[in-house]
This record gives sequence, structure tokens and C-alpha cells, in this order.
Amino acid sequence: MNKPVSSREHDELLQCFHIDGKDNCTFGQDKILNLRRDPNAILLQVKNPHNIDEVVFQLKECFSTFVVRKW
Repeated sequence: MNKPVSSREHDELLQCFHIDGKDNCTFGQDKILNLRRDPNAILLQVKNPHNIDEVVFQLKECFSTFVVRKW
């Protein structure tokens, strides 16, 4: 079962991304619609998938202990 991102991880995300106040992240022109975590991965869904690889790269920079997967 997927787990939500923990409070600590969410705080780390806040340091990497601009948050709009509704737990949605923005990265450039791309909004991250959903972030979920399973034991070894952060799963993300974005509004505009054409820049997903750049978003994934940035997340990997922030979360070196997790694998970032697209879904």
C-alpha cells in the first residue's frame, strides 16, 4: 500500500519546491498534482508531463534515499 509523504519529507519538499498552500508543488510551469510514498519510492503525478524528467531529476537531488517513479 502506498503511504503519504511524511511530515518530515513534506518539509523537505517545501525546501525544494514552491508550495501553493494546498499541498500542491510547482516546478517551473509544472504542477505536481500528487505525491505518494511507498517503502522505497516517491511516486508523483504532474499536470504537464512533458517536463517530468526534469522534475524527477530535481526530486532525486532532494531525496537521494528514494527512487522517484512516474505514474
